Amino acid sequence: MGMGPMHLEVGFFGLLMLLYNLALFVLFVLVLMFLVSGIRFFKQKPRNDEVLIAKLDELIRIQQEETGKDGG
Repeated sequence: MGMGPMHLEVGFFGLLMLLYNLALFVLFVLVLMFLVSGIRFFKQKPRNDEVLIAKLDELIRIQQEETGKDGG
């Protein structure tokens, strides 16, 4: 059981395979995090849009009252 060049090659390629699998795992986790983040964003978006529309309606109402007082 000598430790010749063949042992180093198996260790090197084993390390490469480990790094490759680790990189694939990290990529999978990042994609999964991106999907979860997107789902959360699109669930929250309608509520945020409703608040924004309500604020804009309030600003339009105030502006129309202001121009009605000045012009009339």
